[in-house]
Order: sequence, then C-alpha cells, then structure tokens
Amino acid sequence: MVDGKDGRVPNCCLTDSLFFLALQTLSILIQNVRNTETIYYFFSNNQINKIVALSFDFDDDEVLGLYVNLLKTISLKLDEDTIQFFFKEAQGKDEESTFPLYSEAIKFGANKDGMVRAAVKNLTLNTFTIPLAALRNFFGGKDTVDFLRMLSDDFLGKCKQLDTSLQKTTCTSREVENCLSDLVDELSYFNDIWSTSIPLLRWNFLKYVWCLIVPILLDGLVAQRIDSLTPLACLFVLELFFSSIQQGPLVSLLASLLLGGDKNGIADELIVGLKGSWSPGKHRHTLDEICVENLALTSHQQADCRRIILDFMRGQSAELVNGSVRLIGSIIGLSLIHI
Repeated sequence: MVDGKDGRVPNCCLTDSLFFLALQTLSILIQNVRNTETIYYFFSNNQINKIVALSFDFDDDEVLGLYVNLLKTISLKLDEDTIQFFFKEAQGKDEESTFPLYSEAIKFGANKDGMVRAAVKNLTLNTFTIPLAALRNFFGGKDTVDFLRMLSDDFLGKCKQLDTSLQKTTCTSREVENCLSDLVDELSYFNDIWSTSIPLLRWNFLKYVWCLIVPILLDGLVAQRIDSLTPLACLFVLELFFSSIQQGPLVSLLASLLLGGDKNGIADELIVGLKGSWSPGKHRHTLDEICVENLALTSHQQADCRRIILDFMRGQSAELVNGSVRLIGSIIGLSLIHI
C-alpha cells in the first residue's frame, strides 16, 4: 500500500474509503496484538512510521478521528524496548532526534473535536512515562514547546468563551457548565503533565503555560481593563485551578499571589525541585526569571489582589460575592489536604 521510495500512497489507491478502511483495520489489529514477537513484526519494518507521515484529508473529521486513534493505539504498545522503532535519537551535534508519532499527534492537541484532543493527551501521557533519557530530553525540544504554547492559547481561548457566556443576558447554566467542563479537562491535563516529573518538560510547562495563563487571570482581577477578562470569569477559572491542580508548589504559589505569603520562598522551592534532578545548563539564567519575575508579584500587587477579593465579598454583586467565596473555599480546602 505504501510506496517504498517516498512513503506516498500510489494514486490508484487514493480513495477515502480505502484510507478509512486501512486506518480502522490497522488500529484494530494493533490493539488486539498480545504476542511480543507479533508486535515487533508490526513495528520493525518501518511501514507504520511511513503511514504516520502520510498526508490524509484531515478536514474530514472521521478520517482525523481514525488517524489520531491509530496513533494513540500504537502508543499503548510502546515501552523502553519498542520505542526504538519510532524514536530516532540524534547521533551527532548536527543531527536532531525525531519522534514522528508524537510530533504528528500533538499538532491536533487543540482540535475542536473533544475525542481527538483526548486521544492526543492519552498518547502524550503514554509516551511521557517511558523511562528513556534521550526521549525525555526530546520532550524539552521545539515540538513540545510549540505544543505547550498551543495548549496555553487554547486554554485562554476557552477562558474568553466562558467570559462571553457569563456576560450574555440569555446565557444558560448548561452553556456555562460546558465551558467549565472544558477548562477542567485542560487543567487536569496540566496536572498530569506536572506529575510526569520530567524536569525539562516541567520547565517548559512553567514557562509556556503557567507563566502565560496565571498573569492574565490576575490581571483580570486587578486591572479590570476593557481588553482583559472580567473579574467574574477570572474568579471562576482560578477556583478551578485549586480544585483541579493537585501539585502543592504550584497551587501554593498561586494562593500566595492571591492572598499574600512568602511567594519568593515558594518560587525558590519550585526551582530547587527542578534542579534537584536536572542541571538546567544554558537555561539556568532564565529559570529564576520564570519563577520569580513572571509568577511572583510585588507586595503592592499582592495587596491589590487580596483587597479586591475582599471588596468583592463585601460588594453588592451577588455573582462576585459567590465567586469570591467559592475561590476562598477552594483555597482553604486544598490547604487542608496539604497540611
């Protein structure tokens, strides 16, 4: 089916029905393989990698769903031994490591289809668990950085959707719940990324996700500009952070930014945690900037956050009162868990 010269499907085979059938059949075959020798037979001839690299009609939702599901199914079979058939480690300074299965899948990490996004997340988490040093270093590279930036933009887009829904006079509770559900899914994935304990991945997560999202949410509370998120939307999203993120240092830092506390001490704890198992090398000079400058507000700004939340609680807007109380309650609840 695949031309050995250039990895393209011959013109005589270019039909949607054939693509559909091939992807579906291959996924079922791989999913049901149990014998190790058979798995090696499937993966060792490089034909799977050629199929992964093909340009399908991804405007067709059904084809895209099957394609991403195939990649996820393959990822379920990967371990420290079988990864050799998909991950090519760089052999010199002028060569870069490649992992097409991962690199192609993450392009669809912010797809409109929730099933596609879920499959991509499952694939990444499956590959993040493989204990191969070279592969873990690869996850600190450009492909993952682009992926994290895309996740950050997508999350902020969902925040704006929530904001728009809350401001509509005809907004229904179901519409708000759907927005909140999407945000919870993303935050749960953020929690899973941090749980992988891959230092380079964590560092990039701090820089390209946490440090881009959190300042915008805090700015929406304090600045309340026309072009910023409304305070009510920020309260909703910040509450979700404390109910969905279970990583102590991250949420402790966020709580200190909102209510006051030793923010720099917590930021230092994050840095020590990263450096404990990884030498940042060329990134060392920017790691402190990420944790301290981007995440740690000045004492004046901290006071503004704290004062504004208290003002909301004493104000006339029932929505802001309820939002502030829920936020404080989520912070207290998480604090009790970590005591």
